[in-house]
Amino acid sequence: PAPPPPLHPPWGSSGRGREGVLAHEGPAAADSADQANKPLPFQISGLSLQHKHVPEIQRHAGLQARPFFVPSYGSFRQGIALSIPLHRAMFSQDVSSETLRALLVQRYRDQPHVQVLDATQTADVDKLDPQALNGSNDLQLAVFGNDDHGQFLLTAVFDNLGKGASGAAVQNLDLMLGHAANAARPTHADEVALPTHATNLAVGPSPLNTHPLEKAA
Repeated sequence: PAPPPPLHPPWGSSGRGREGVLAHEGPAAADSADQANKPLPFQISGLSLQHKHVPEIQRHAGLQARPFFVPSYGSFRQGIALSIPLHRAMFSQDVSSETLRALLVQRYRDQPHVQVLDATQTADVDKLDPQALNGSNDLQLAVFGNDDHGQFLLTAVFDNLGKGASGAAVQNLDLMLGHAANAARPTHADEVALPTHATNLAVGPSPLNTHPLEKAA
């Protein structure tokens, strides 16, 4: 079988916990004379390839082999712009950007907190802002590709603080209290008007026992 694709999730300093936030926002960061302790504006970590999230990624993504997970941190508090490069040679059948996009739309249909950008919207995107969905429970997915060369890039933008344990906790409270699934979880659109290329199209978390690309692989 083909090796699993690498995952590159640049995220804010909060991805390192309190230590990361203090490094970027604490006294040392504000002291212009203390250059030795100033945090780097961007740094790659997890170089031991022993990141604590790797086992759960492998399990919930249904991967046969251990994935490469190489996180990095920027000089901002929260938000993630994750990317997964793929090549046509990794699949057992011919795929295109639209094939992969259709799989995501099908998998995440009827879920209000995931947006899958269509081909036109994706073409309008020339950069990914990891902070674009901060303060929400939303997740924005896109498939960028060069079909002539068989190269594809899956991307996900979300708030690592909002769409994580905190969002799951509120969702569990909704279920326990018998509320509508989205009663207490505002979408990004409730707080900030989404740009034209980021409107809701498709939608939310998939069952964890299957992989979104299994039908194409």
